[in-house]
Amino acid sequence: MVWMKTAFALCLLCAPALAGEPVQRAAEIYSRETQGIIAYRTVTESRIRSLLFNQDSRSEARIVSRDGIPVHISIERFLINGKEDEGRRKSKEKETNEAFRLGHGFLKLPCDLRFMSDYRFSADEGKNTRLVRFTSERRDDQHGHGTMLFDANQRLIELRITTNVLPPRVSRGELVFERGEVAPGIVGIKTLRGDYEGSQGPIKGTFSMTQRNEDYRRFETLEEAR
Repeated sequence: MVWMKTAFALCLLCAPALAGEPVQRAAEIYSRETQGIIAYRTVTESRIRSLLFNQDSRSEARIVSRDGIPVHISIERFLINGKEDEGRRKSKEKETNEAFRLGHGFLKLPCDLRFMSDYRFSADEGKNTRLVRFTSERRDDQHGHGTMLFDANQRLIELRITTNVLPPRVSRGELVFERGEVAPGIVGIKTLRGDYEGSQGPIKGTFSMTQRNEDYRRFETLEEAR
């Protein structure tokens, strides 16, 4: 009996703390929706504002994902303050693809079955049981804490996350994913918004970005998708 109690306790410690069936069901739905090879186009606009430095940037790219994880990016345009920056475009594309190759450059989301064990979950009390809070003890820039919002069919429609490790000189920030049907038979991220605050010495500043995704398509192979 002692060994049975010990084994049961270990199982409880190792298992993710799920907020009932909604999280598990939403993760299973998310897995089905992101399965396979999907390519889409992105338009990203960002702003940096401070007392001494202001910058607007815009990029247009094509991203290929496999089972919900990005594996390749082709940056077609990169503009800073309205001017093309070919050097930055090439370097950013190279850096991002190398990060993808090493398993970085993306978030390990709590709605992904592969990463659920990295998170703890709790549902808000009251009538609104569709909102689930999550936290993770993984101290890196791929895990974080925030909330997930499900629709009536347990499909994830919004995720808000603050990574446990923020970029250098950033004191606070949040990313917001909005999901929905993006093409016939395809559910994906429609928009991604980010807002950050930070400082360098006594100078404070803000960074904001909006990424719009479109032209989602499924492919049989990575070669076709690229």
